[in-house]
Amino acid sequence: MNKRKLILLMSVVTVAVMAIVFSLSTVGIAKVNNAKSLKLKLKKPDITDIALVAVNNWNYAMRNNGSYMFDSPDIDQNANNAGGEFPRGSNIYIVYAGGLYIGTLKSGIPVVSETEFATEFQPGPIINDNVPFADLTADNALSATNKVYFVDRSGSGDDYNNWPALAPVTSLGIPAVIADGQTWSVFNDLDISLNAESELESPNPGLGMQVALESFAFNAGPLSDVVYFKFTITNKTNTNYPDSYLGMWMDPDVNNASNDIVGVDTARGLGFCYNNTNEGLGQDFATGFDFFQGPVVNTTDISTALAAKFVDNDTVLVYDPVANIYRPTLLPAGQIWLGATAFNTYANGTDPVDNRERYNLLKGADKSTGVQKVGCGLNDYYAFRGNPITGQGTCDVAGSANPMGGLFATAADQRILHGVGPFTIEAGSSQEIWVGIIGAGGTNRLTAVSNMFATDDLAQKTFSAGLIAPAPPAVPQITVYASNKQVDISWKNNAELSKDDAGTILTINTGNGYSEDYLDYDFQGYRVWRSLTGLPGSYTRLAQYDKADGITRVQNYILNAQGDVTITYVDVGTDSGLRYNYVDTDVTNGTRYFYSVTAYDAQPYIGGPDVYPSPVDGVDIPKPSGLPISLETSPTSNVVSVVPWHAPATNLQNNATVSGDAAHPTGVSDGFVELEVVDPAAVVNGSYTVNFYNLPDSVGGKEVIYDGETSADQFVFNVVRGGNPIAFSTKVDDPRTFIDGGNGVLDLDS
Repeated sequence: MNKRKLILLMSVVTVAVMAIVFSLSTVGIAKVNNAKSLKLKLKKPDITDIALVAVNNWNYAMRNNGSYMFDSPDIDQNANNAGGEFPRGSNIYIVYAGGLYIGTLKSGIPVVSETEFATEFQPGPIINDNVPFADLTADNALSATNKVYFVDRSGSGDDYNNWPALAPVTSLGIPAVIADGQTWSVFNDLDISLNAESELESPNPGLGMQVALESFAFNAGPLSDVVYFKFTITNKTNTNYPDSYLGMWMDPDVNNASNDIVGVDTARGLGFCYNNTNEGLGQDFATGFDFFQGPVVNTTDISTALAAKFVDNDTVLVYDPVANIYRPTLLPAGQIWLGATAFNTYANGTDPVDNRERYNLLKGADKSTGVQKVGCGLNDYYAFRGNPITGQGTCDVAGSANPMGGLFATAADQRILHGVGPFTIEAGSSQEIWVGIIGAGGTNRLTAVSNMFATDDLAQKTFSAGLIAPAPPAVPQITVYASNKQVDISWKNNAELSKDDAGTILTINTGNGYSEDYLDYDFQGYRVWRSLTGLPGSYTRLAQYDKADGITRVQNYILNAQGDVTITYVDVGTDSGLRYNYVDTDVTNGTRYFYSVTAYDAQPYIGGPDVYPSPVDGVDIPKPSGLPISLETSPTSNVVSVVPWHAPATNLQNNATVSGDAAHPTGVSDGFVELEVVDPAAVVNGSYTVNFYNLPDSVGGKEVIYDGETSADQFVFNVVRGGNPIAFSTKVDDPRTFIDGGNGVLDLDS
């Protein structure tokens, strides 16, 4: 058996994502009818902090006062307040603005706190609770801390280092980053001077609602066309609000606002907007809302019809701060979450004039009369139900031939409102609402819709699986031991056992037109880091160890913001081979050091199903999918600090010794054992035996069934102490490397 030792340095490739943040005070007025224009101008200015997020195929704006995908007052200076550019870099905006409606009956009067172009929300949390609305107190809306925070997988930046106390964190107290880029902000509706109308027109405004809004952007193949939103809505009053509704409002402009028509797919729960007539090659788009998780209700508190319609909505996502993932969790018996129960629309210039009309829109009723509409010949609350691809339905799927008099017979600059309810917003309760905004393009208006449907299905599947997307390996489990003028760092191999399910969930394989299959097990190596402060961005790399598998550099194609393909190379190692310990002797006694070990992966370059004309030789190449080539855990995810030569804890065996050399009593193997005490604290007194052998193809006459990377005749070893195996090859924690000698099959519990 040959043995080699290599020490290497590897170039680090940093993949940058971008968030541009602006703070300003301005009046957000755009695309409002003339009747409202003067009123908005006379209102006090919005207190606005804006982040532009350019991580995936969207370039979108997030504001700290309740609106999203609305760029007022044009901070990107493109003479346009639209805030939802798709595809990124195209200068095509398919969403002009979006916002949240919360509507209910307050003392029997319809009250709606809403965001359209203007908003009735102010930045910041509510700092007390369980009191009447009039006694609630809001944090200072002008505080610099009440902003839009942006974080990404880099684990660095001002927002990462100053993550607010109300925002979600892992069990280590660091920002709960699960996406390639995400934002967080909080706002409330206590400032009734922001009410869109006078109290004569819309009486008794304000509900005492605090809303935390998060957005999540994944740069992962088809998921790059999706932005996930999570609304955590808390009733801070001591009042129950019956007959409540939530609504997602949008002004979609699918390239040409005057050519918009809308529809709803009730099976998917997707309300959408698309073009009435084809705009031309590369100019047809579609966008829409989908409720992935609505408010949780008791089935006894809703109608029999709603309970039956949403009977299968019995699982919600719950954040696990230890694993830093969202886990699908079954609701208690008798509870479900409500999906979309209404879809409504109105054209520019016919905006609702008061809260009564907004509340009617939320219910899916006529805004003026409150009478239920008959949508597409069906007796329900979904206006324009139909499938434009199949021609099912009789509403906007017919385009200009729409026969529904009194609604929309032609295309127009339309608004959509996707509602869910009724339910009771109980005093002191919180609801987590998940919504996705889908973008899609196509060769014509209907292929854009078809692509949107396909992406929505994938987005729903990904959400239901716990927002599974390409992710780095598991965080290595490390142990750090300090002694005189040296620090010993060791780690387990749990990161190597991480399965990346993104390829399976997102169906990224050659069978679906991709250039390569996505690797389920893509672990590549470890990096050892040290810092004097423990702060993000302060770590220096000490060492790197990668698999000796022939993979050292991967060619990557990137579609830049100008729509051009550029070729880069990502270095992922030098085939050094893996190690599980590092000894740092460049230390000073009495100085505190912070150590971390990160794990990183490597995927082959994967081109997407679409082709792109090569700028070099004119030969079509697969369009870059945007899938990451290499992802790495954050150095801040497993930090351990030590001080060399400080007195060890009482359980450390600082007197552990190793006697003599390892003997070779039996066998003909040319393998040898080199002794090194990596972690004195873990040393147990006793004699150790190392056995080298080949895995059998049968045990007791029965075939052995192996799994994973293990196979018959594979050369392995184990370590035995007192007759019990304590380690097996380098797969110390991998149950797949154990076999059952009793029944001849793999036993994952052995």
